[in-house]
Amino acid sequence: MKRLTQATLCVLILTACDNKTATSSESALATKIEMNTAEINSIEVEKVNNVAQLIIVDQISENVSTYCKANEVTYINTKINKIERNPSKGIAYKLTPTNNRLSMCLAKDNSYLSYRYGNGDTVTLENQTTTELPFGRYYQQIGRLGKDILFFSNGAYYYYVGISGGMGRGISIDVFKGDELIAELFSGNTIDEDFFLAPNVTLPSALFSEKKPLHKKMQ
Repeated sequence: MKRLTQATLCVLILTACDNKTATSSESALATKIEMNTAEINSIEVEKVNNVAQLIIVDQISENVSTYCKANEVTYINTKINKIERNPSKGIAYKLTPTNNRLSMCLAKDNSYLSYRYGNGDTVTLENQTTTELPFGRYYQQIGRLGKDILFFSNGAYYYYVGISGGMGRGISIDVFKGDELIAELFSGNTIDEDFFLAPNVTLPSALFSEKKPLHKKMQ
């Protein structure tokens, strides 16, 4: 009887150990499956994001050509129209199309934002903001209309890029030579046709100096 009890005890202990081993193995397997699933999901999300980015790039190339490069994110692409003030009685302004365009391109490592203005395939003016040489930045509020203004100087010339939302949405460019306004340019109001503004892109604050513009029109 004593031997039987000991044998039975040994069997019970072995069974318990086997169950414990099985439970541990199942747990490890479940953890491995979860990790693999998470990795697969991560890969799938990356694929979806890549496809979405390709779709955006295709839309940009179809509507507004870009000067941005493969190692950059397109922040702005815009057609350029000249603004003519009060062209006739009762008309505040009219837009005259040009062959020019502007691209503002953010480095994928956030190290710079490049301003590229040109005609056709040729960039005629390029300037770059970095942490060492930041652009100015100012938020202009006129009534209910707001505009985010990025600006820089190049010799005697001052360039202001205005990004507007709401009813007056679009991209404006104002150029001064000294104190004189020499060019007023505007994209037009139709997003993805007249201009492209990247959604969900936050410009690094280190690339800008928050300050009031020199020219009163831009304040």
